[in-house]
Amino acid sequence: MAANNENDKPEPNKIEFDLLTVTELKSYLRNRGEYVMGKKAELVKRAIGANSLKKRPLEELRLEDENRGHQRRLERFISPLGEVLPDPISLKDGWSTDTRHIPMINNSDLYNYMVLSKRRTLDLGPNNAKRQLKAKVFYEDGHVHSVCYNDISHDNSHCYVKAKVIPSLPTQTVTQKPDYSVWICMAKVTGHVHAAGCDCSAGEGESCNHIAAFLHGLVDISDKKADASTSKECKWNQPRKRKLSPQRSQNITFKKHKWTDNKTVEKVDEKYKLENVAKKPPVTAINLGSFADKLRLCAPHAAWLLTQEDSVPRINPKVLLPPLHKIDFNFADTCDLKSDKCVNFFQSYYERLSLNQDACNKIEKMTRGQQNNKTWRVARHGRSTASNFGTVCKRRQTNEAISLIKNILDYCPFDNKIVKWGRDHESAARVKYFKSMKETYPNLIVQLCGLCVCEEYPHLGASPDGLVIIDSQVEGVIEIKCPYKWRFSTLEEAAKDSQFYCEYETGQLKLKKTHSYYYQVQAQMAITKTKWCDFILWTLKDYHKERIEFDAKFWEGCLDHVNLFYIDFILPELFSRRVKRGKPLFY
Repeated sequence: MAANNENDKPEPNKIEFDLLTVTELKSYLRNRGEYVMGKKAELVKRAIGANSLKKRPLEELRLEDENRGHQRRLERFISPLGEVLPDPISLKDGWSTDTRHIPMINNSDLYNYMVLSKRRTLDLGPNNAKRQLKAKVFYEDGHVHSVCYNDISHDNSHCYVKAKVIPSLPTQTVTQKPDYSVWICMAKVTGHVHAAGCDCSAGEGESCNHIAAFLHGLVDISDKKADASTSKECKWNQPRKRKLSPQRSQNITFKKHKWTDNKTVEKVDEKYKLENVAKKPPVTAINLGSFADKLRLCAPHAAWLLTQEDSVPRINPKVLLPPLHKIDFNFADTCDLKSDKCVNFFQSYYERLSLNQDACNKIEKMTRGQQNNKTWRVARHGRSTASNFGTVCKRRQTNEAISLIKNILDYCPFDNKIVKWGRDHESAARVKYFKSMKETYPNLIVQLCGLCVCEEYPHLGASPDGLVIIDSQVEGVIEIKCPYKWRFSTLEEAAKDSQFYCEYETGQLKLKKTHSYYYQVQAQMAITKTKWCDFILWTLKDYHKERIEFDAKFWEGCLDHVNLFYIDFILPELFSRRVKRGKPLFY
């Protein structure tokens, strides 16, 4: 009987909804966030469903969330070892911009905190903030800046790192929409992220886009510390501008960062593989190099050959580029590169540089195609090229050489609309030149070339826009300029601009001898051992060719400056990599 009496007891959550009034039913449903319209029978069914799902009143959930949120705000400032941490916002002293002390952190640590961490969610489930992993684009675009480090105290196991993050849709002025303040608490030894905060509307969740972008920045600086020899200046040292200039859609590069974790790929049924592939032969690209060779035999003057960026030569992968340098050590950062011992070493090393003619010919052939050939960039590294000679020769001794070193060693390659315009229209100018010269020299050939080097100056290089061959002899070179600024002008109109690099002398348009292009063409002639250079100007409205003769006296003075700069700056950088790592070359 006792057992029967127990079973007859009503369940605590069981409510007789049929006995409630419509007002009471609506109040019950409203408190649980349910729809309250309808007849009583519908309200009863809806209330029974909410009760079976154990839906709790919204006010009860709100209070519970507030309690848990308050508890989490307290837990953020208590380390796993029980240390009480100060609030980073109220921490005024001890901040340093030296990022070398920031603990190492990798992508796994970032993923664990943003996705797998359970401590920051009120339901004690994984945070699962996978969408925020894409916030790397904010870091790449320069939204993160003003990074500071604070070790709290020497005995504390954790430290703080803070930064400013520009909003994803910034206003033109900081006062209208100020930068967000982001902070992260990390373990000093392991780099484990303990807590984070941001003053944006989603910052209480500790996983907003601004926190994610900052974490990506910390991963980046950890990578740079691990590979200091290839480190570049941190992106947050140069934050993006708030006011950006409008651009054409075709000139905008859209970025989308995808998180690549090691997910198991579902195996595809074999029959579908067979149906998709159907044992079809692989699609192969047209061998333009072979076609060009055959065309030269039957029609060596075909205009198509001049419009191609001379098919990159087919090179045996086992054939290596003849080396110029043998750098098997780097001077320590504490070493004075201007000491007599170092200066004598660089001078001796410079005098030992050598290449034979076969190696020079091989380099030229392997680098044909120039910008379209990766080997061309490799061959240029460690050499001073003709395009930089004017800047080197006109440089004042008091001027900083860092930017020039970066240009010569191609640390900061660039490809803007000006360069693209010249590259895209170079072939049109070359065809125009070929047709005009063909009338005078029927056997003329314009041969596209790679990086030209010579035995006398193995540390120098030149990449003219073509070698002019007449009766099987290389007589001269051509250098083509398609000025972007004056692309819609005639050359007579362009010459009226003082910034234009040509001027009229006795009624003839000539390249200014003080301009860097004049140094460039003289270097090209010296390195290729030719007598003249046809300097070609091309715009949408005009065309001009100037024959520039080799000036041995001018080249002699230019060569002295170039060699001295190479010994004093390029060789010290090659043996220290200080400029590449963002450090001053000389202390």
